[in-house]
Amino acid sequence: MKNRMIYAMAAVAMMAVGCQKDRNADGMLLLAEGFNNNGSKVLVDGLTSTWADGDEVRINDQTATVSVTTGNASVHLGSGVDAPFYGVYPAGIYGSNSGASYTLNLPATYTYETDGTYQKLASPMVGYTDNSTSMTFKHLTAAVTVQIKNDFGIDVTVTNVTVSSNKYKLNGTTAVTLGNSIAVAAEETDNAALRQVQMNFTGTALNITSGNSANVQVPVFPVGNDNRFTISVTVQNKDDAEMVYTFNKTQGSTQDTYALGRAELGYAPAKFGGVFTINASGDQVRFAPGNLQYQASSTTWRFAKHQYDAIGNNAGNNVFDDTRSTQAAWIDLFGWGTSGWNGGSVTATIYYQPYDYLGTGSSGYGYYYGPSTGTSWSPTCTYSLTGDYANRDWGVYNAIINGGNMANQWRTLTGGSGAEWEYIMSTRSASTVSGVSNARYLKAKVANVNGYIIFPDEFVLPDGVSITSSHINFNTYLGWASVTSVLSSSDWAKMEVAGAIFLPCTGYRSYSSNNPSFTADAGYYWSSTVNSASNAYHIQLQSGSPSFTANNAKRLGCSVRLVRDVQ
Repeated sequence: MKNRMIYAMAAVAMMAVGCQKDRNADGMLLLAEGFNNNGSKVLVDGLTSTWADGDEVRINDQTATVSVTTGNASVHLGSGVDAPFYGVYPAGIYGSNSGASYTLNLPATYTYETDGTYQKLASPMVGYTDNSTSMTFKHLTAAVTVQIKNDFGIDVTVTNVTVSSNKYKLNGTTAVTLGNSIAVAAEETDNAALRQVQMNFTGTALNITSGNSANVQVPVFPVGNDNRFTISVTVQNKDDAEMVYTFNKTQGSTQDTYALGRAELGYAPAKFGGVFTINASGDQVRFAPGNLQYQASSTTWRFAKHQYDAIGNNAGNNVFDDTRSTQAAWIDLFGWGTSGWNGGSVTATIYYQPYDYLGTGSSGYGYYYGPSTGTSWSPTCTYSLTGDYANRDWGVYNAIINGGNMANQWRTLTGGSGAEWEYIMSTRSASTVSGVSNARYLKAKVANVNGYIIFPDEFVLPDGVSITSSHINFNTYLGWASVTSVLSSSDWAKMEVAGAIFLPCTGYRSYSSNNPSFTADAGYYWSSTVNSASNAYHIQLQSGSPSFTANNAKRLGCSVRLVRDVQ
């Protein structure tokens, strides 16, 4: 019997965001020519199928190597192989067959590849022909597109994307009948490991800078009418391997009954961080992933590695030191408006520097913290950190290395009665948590740190995390010894995934004499709003009753937690 040569043609699902169906009956686009030799079966954003020299396919009982020439891809078969031909790509997924009935083993893990512009998706395919000249391959799987939008404020590297089904098998052994139409049954399984498929980023990193997004496609079986996907995106701060988050999004059609077929793309947006409404107009923000920190020796700003991190009663924060302007110790307690901007002052004093902590302005109150105009002997010091004086806001003026590393990316919430801080803590509509409606905050201990958990507008308490419902929105005295919502760092990781924010009680620095003292177990967080010539608004989180409209001397050393406006 003479050797056979088969021209292999690929078919790719028409890919369009939003689960739109292709107009063709089977959703397939035949590609008999125009192959690009780039090593991939699907260039996802390019909407083309390709073969590459060296690709291996299984034809009947032989493994054959694909050869690409101009306009054609072909395989050479040995003697004794006659039509009809049944094809499997890649050859490694072939398990067994009996005539047209095949058993295939679909992988649980794929490795992300790109040609620099498009994702290269090696989607499993099967083929059939009853003649000896050509074979059409069709994609066995569909694809779910995950749009990863980095709104969280830190640059991240994607580690993996996992797609899970609520009931249907997405990997492992599957039965396929090959012919003019490809039969695949939606198989239910109780084995969770078989209900997911993962795209890993081991070799090719996917870095997403703050404020940008990327699309990732993951192959999945066509599934049944009542399927819902859960999309998990695991990312890490690319400057800190320990900072890992996972975000989940359940994805289904807008219709109650929906089958994901080979001609469709599922679509699931994955946004980082919970959303918080800040006023009656419905404007929203996302919080920074940690308190603001500063190193004078390198003039570097950063966010704390974890939300519960606090420098506390250390040299950088509270010790009188003539070399504070050059010290290497990090600080996280700041006088009001100490962004480092030297504009908006009546005199070139040092009081606007982030490392300063006393200030001997008019009557010793440190009036020159924050904007001041007029004369040094008669200043006007009643400007907020907005408008012409917005650069006094830490997040407006400074580039924060793990927060986008550009100025004007962040800002401070407004303070006082009816302002943004009070609206978040006391007024906004929020989810019901543990039976408490409009759950906004909870006094808690996280990783042995006292503080307040702030629930986003939409929040679901993660499985396995226990909190005391009677302490939600609790606004009277509750000493730290009486706090019973105690979360480990692993518990907090789940809460963080769900969008919760933790404001640690980092302590505050007083301004008495030239030797400032430190008070622990309270958290004072600055606002951008002035109260008087000497004072500015802050929120006051403590073992006693919290205050969301407090004010104090501008030279008080308080914490700063910045936000980004949701566009």
